[in-house]
Amino acid sequence: MQGNRLDTVKLTAIDLIRHLGPQDIFSLVKFNDWAELLIPPGSQSDIKSTEMKIQLLQAGGGTEIFKGLDLGFSQVSQSISRDRVNHIILITDGRTYGDEANCEQLADQSAAMGIGISALGIGSQWNDKFLDRITSKTGGICRYVSDVSEIRNSLLSEISRLGSNLTEQVNLSYQLPTDIELRSPFRLQPDPSPLVLGSPLIMGYMPRFGSMRILVEFMIKDIAENAHSIALAKGFINYEIPRHKVKPHYVERLLLERPVTREVIREDPPVEVINALKLIALYRMQERASEAMSKGDVNGATRHMENLATHLLKKGEDDLAQSVMNEVKYVRRNQSFSEDGEKRIKYGTRSLLLPAKTAERKS
Repeated sequence: MQGNRLDTVKLTAIDLIRHLGPQDIFSLVKFNDWAELLIPPGSQSDIKSTEMKIQLLQAGGGTEIFKGLDLGFSQVSQSISRDRVNHIILITDGRTYGDEANCEQLADQSAAMGIGISALGIGSQWNDKFLDRITSKTGGICRYVSDVSEIRNSLLSEISRLGSNLTEQVNLSYQLPTDIELRSPFRLQPDPSPLVLGSPLIMGYMPRFGSMRILVEFMIKDIAENAHSIALAKGFINYEIPRHKVKPHYVERLLLERPVTREVIREDPPVEVINALKLIALYRMQERASEAMSKGDVNGATRHMENLATHLLKKGEDDLAQSVMNEVKYVRRNQSFSEDGEKRIKYGTRSLLLPAKTAERKS
């Protein structure tokens, strides 16, 4: 990272330092081909010295994300506390090569310790699928920052989001009957994102003001002939409330079951579920286009994209629909997606599930 991008990140970091509270602990790691602890974890009593270190930060070398994540993880783990939000924010504008597996293992370790990882991908040269995986493993989020002008707001917004959370990582440890399969878990709110399938299911952070909504699909392979109900899943929801001295850790029992009957149930599905499925379907369209392109099926990819643009226009999402059609033209000329266009569409369709967007649609 260099030029205006690096300058904006440095100025934003300095602004962040100036607004830290006395109980906050901040650390800064810079990385390229190697990682360096620029600012060790602490309360930053010497603000001027800290600001000078940030101002002197210069670009150089390549991009090896694992080295930066590993050093960042070691700093957060030294100061980990139930009285704080324990989190790593990764900022990158490049791809890492050869260390993806190590990063994913570190994300698993972070999740087990209750340390979240979020990422800001700046520009078009970073690997969105990779960053989505490592952030989802910890309940964090991955944001696409398309322009330098968005860096400051994106970083400060993420800090504000973390500070306004009610709970630390919310996990669901579950068991399924042998004839039940859980598929495609997706966090609808507060920050739309596909979740990593498995037990425990890392669902993310509960906001202090707002709600968490998770949509999952169950595949029922067989139902006993004499069954009156069927248990889809059972388990426990675990979460912690930082700064809650009396009882910081909570465990809630969960049992999901449905009645079984031979009678026709004339019950409409909840409107919220139907609306969420429609919006996720748009997100899945761009996924299918990406999958088709990865297999060399250019015609299949453009068909999915054109279908997506049609649905977006019907929903009044004209700007995003135009981005999709521009990308269709690019694909036909170049037989591949543009890195910027593919990310713009991916995160654009995902953002349709944001609470503010769904509220606009209802009003």
